[in-house]
Amino acid sequence: MFKNQITRLLSVGMVCAAIMTMVGCDTEKTADENPQPMATVVHSAVTATERAGHYEKVARALAKALGEDVALREQLKAEGLKKFDGDFDVLYAGFAQKHTGFKQKMEHLLASNGAGSAAGIEEILQATPTLNVSIPKNIDKWNTATFSPLVTFISAGFNERATKLLKAFDQDGKVHWLDAKKAPDFPVIVINAI
Repeated sequence: MFKNQITRLLSVGMVCAAIMTMVGCDTEKTADENPQPMATVVHSAVTATERAGHYEKVARALAKALGEDVALREQLKAEGLKKFDGDFDVLYAGFAQKHTGFKQKMEHLLASNGAGSAAGIEEILQATPTLNVSIPKNIDKWNTATFSPLVTFISAGFNERATKLLKAFDQDGKVHWLDAKKAPDFPVIVINAI
């Protein structure tokens, strides 16, 4: 079931990417019916590997933020329980807009992550406006007062059949490896795009 949730999240992300590609490929016809390309808008090209690096950076910072702030854990769980898309998902940008303290904390944590000139949250959101925080399993078991969940991410080249382990972070920044085939019996947060 855990892998089905991940597959669904990846599928939605691919559909969004395809739609964005189609929208960007419009042409307009002139009076003589010769197609002329519309004005080209230059977007920052981000590779899948760079995007995975962004997700990993957000996952590490979010794990730390959740470890430090019980209220933030409560807010994130409450937002996930709303199931805006039918799943326990929270759009990062919307959540950060509602909870300015969260936005500031994440900006600080990402800036102090020791990554030098690496992307900050604004650049990450520009590259991935549908950045998503998902709690695909066991949200009902999440005691926000006492438990800070591990945070994982969907990396570049994720292949449901081949991927055996998912890298996750705890509140202290320590790496944990989760079984990609079997959902743990505790809540885990997944960073990806929808």
